[in-house]
Amino acid sequence: MRFLLVLLLAASINLSAQFHELAATDDGRHLYFSSTLIFPGMPVGYFPESRIYRVTPEGIEVFAERGALAPTSQASSGDGARMPQVSSDGQIVGFTLQGICEQQNPCVYVQARAEVRGRRNAVLGPGSLQMSRNGRWALLTSAPGPPDATAETTLIDLETGVRTNVPSPPLQTFAIASDGTVVGTRPLAGTPGPTALGLWRDGQFTPVSLSGPVSIWSISDNAKFLLYTQLLLTPEGPQPRLLARNISTGGDVVLFEPQRSGQLVYPMGLSQDGQWVLFRVAEGRLEGSAFIASTATGEVWPLPLSKGEMVSEGTLSGWGNAAFLVTTTGRIARIDLAAGKPLGTTTLVPATPYVSGLIRGAPGSLVRLEGTLPQFAAHLEKSVLLNEQPLPIVFADSNTVGVQVPWEQPVGSAWLRLEVPSESPFQQVDRIMVSEVAPQLEPLAAGETSLFSFKMVRGDFGGLLTTTPKPGEVIHIYATGVGPVASPPRTGEPAPADVLFPTLTDTVCRFEPFTTDAETLFSGLAPGFIGVYQITLRMPEEPVSGPLTGGRCRFGTGTTISFHRLGSP
Repeated sequence: MRFLLVLLLAASINLSAQFHELAATDDGRHLYFSSTLIFPGMPVGYFPESRIYRVTPEGIEVFAERGALAPTSQASSGDGARMPQVSSDGQIVGFTLQGICEQQNPCVYVQARAEVRGRRNAVLGPGSLQMSRNGRWALLTSAPGPPDATAETTLIDLETGVRTNVPSPPLQTFAIASDGTVVGTRPLAGTPGPTALGLWRDGQFTPVSLSGPVSIWSISDNAKFLLYTQLLLTPEGPQPRLLARNISTGGDVVLFEPQRSGQLVYPMGLSQDGQWVLFRVAEGRLEGSAFIASTATGEVWPLPLSKGEMVSEGTLSGWGNAAFLVTTTGRIARIDLAAGKPLGTTTLVPATPYVSGLIRGAPGSLVRLEGTLPQFAAHLEKSVLLNEQPLPIVFADSNTVGVQVPWEQPVGSAWLRLEVPSESPFQQVDRIMVSEVAPQLEPLAAGETSLFSFKMVRGDFGGLLTTTPKPGEVIHIYATGVGPVASPPRTGEPAPADVLFPTLTDTVCRFEPFTTDAETLFSGLAPGFIGVYQITLRMPEEPVSGPLTGGRCRFGTGTTISFHRLGSP
């Protein structure tokens, strides 16, 4: 069998969430997670980094961070203490430090280093860590070196220190059980490319046959179940299923099958005996509704949350008696379970204000912040700070908060800090990039339609453009981050209607199937708006062979945005 990894269905970090990579003890009394959020007053360093936090009945504390190992001159947003794993009894915790310097001067940069703490303390060496729930075995996977090299995986007996090379597990797979069984792949005999999936233990490799394109998510701690997703290719399109394979019998239990096109399933937790599975179902996004399922019967129970509240990440306690869910309100909820049925919900971490995604802006421009923030502008006044200066709140609705980058803001990186009142002990302090030009086309509002997914207005301002403009016709498009203007209005004030503020850099657009650029009549601040630009264009005086299908606009010295009509290639 050719083993095919389906990355679309693999569990991954949801960067729109505040909290990631959850792990719990068997009894659910201790929960670990990673986050770039900090306690107020904590030092941030050169760049925000991930730390590992522990939640116990006594409270929340920092468990692991890079500390003096953090580089002082280079960083990325995924660096820090990551991927916590805890033994069944909570006595041993394993994790991976991403992006560290073993010596600061000069910096000897290490991509990843694995450690364990608690009843056993050890630096295991370069690579990413997986640890069995009994704390006996560690699986260390090193990053590949040259382009044609493969990752190397080492099984470490934490009691004896013996190290053994084993087949490398598929990406995104939790692959180690407490008896030392490893989920791995190895090349098929006589073939350079395809690989066989199997279970390695004590030097023996036993192939496992799974049909169709699949992605392995986890092996149960007792090595009796494999949890995996399978992609069915149907006339309606790819359909993902979630299955549990009983390793001893070879039988599968289907835990999820899509009811309609577009549904995706994301596994989040598996009990140590493989009897209970936590997963979420989403449509067109990473967040979705959470469910608990029995691998013995295939029965599935939805997990109750507040109306409209969805789940972005989660985990299950080893005994399957508690589900831990990161929700779209920014909280971590615990749902107690008995035989799969929910008993009650407790908030472990209150809703935490947070802005998701990489934020870019330009001086004077409107920037949309998406995340878990209050929906009323008055509640955010002086709460969003850039380099400790409050940003003007332009608008706030149920999905987005609009702020203006000050005209006086220097180009380069700047600190964004949220000072939003909440019951959470956490606070976001992050970096954004401020560039001279950081263009974004203004999206349509809910219920609006136009030729493309951004605002295009008729030349007489009589409404959105819904038909292909004729040769020589004038249209207007709207954008943010288009660039500097001479003598701009004061920060926080709309551009007046009686004065024009043209951009100091050029804006050039072309619409297909026109073969020449449209004539730019005006590019500058839109009168009556804060941080929004109006670009007025005259279509080329040439015959057009059909409706507009796409195009591109170039801003400044070369920043280009391409766009396509829905359904166009």
